[in-house]
Amino acid sequence: MDEKELSIDEFKKMWGKLFLMPLPKKAMVVGRGEGKIIMHLYKNRKREVSCGELSAFLQVRTGRTANALKNLERKGLIQRSVSSEDRRKTAVSLTPSGVKKAKAMDLGFKNDIDSLYAYLGEEDFRKLTDSVSKAIDWMIEIKKGDKCNVQTL
Repeated sequence: MDEKELSIDEFKKMWGKLFLMPLPKKAMVVGRGEGKIIMHLYKNRKREVSCGELSAFLQVRTGRTANALKNLERKGLIQRSVSSEDRRKTAVSLTPSGVKKAKAMDLGFKNDIDSLYAYLGEEDFRKLTDSVSKAIDWMIEIKKGDKCNVQTL
């Protein structure tokens, strides 16, 4: 194997490990999609958010969003109501428990990033940030041209 093939093979192994890592128990109260919904509602809490907007944000069909909302509603984290802007739409908002959960998730994320910074050190953290930023730019570019060639690792 040449250097490029070795690097790609190592990246595939690392990427696979990353997604097989168990989430910390503190994060298991909500699913990943549910967490994204909670944080989107929290960041947009000063305005109405519709179910359709959440589906578009998550890039999933409305049925999957409705199922996640049902779970969050059952947990007492969100509430649904008729939109004041358009009575045909449903507005989704956080309950006081949902706001508390969002604040805890936000603080937990900040603490995790602080911990990673302490672990890596300033130079390696900057390198990681730069590399992830470049990878995101690449993803945006291939999405624009729809050139994505996704294969199983």
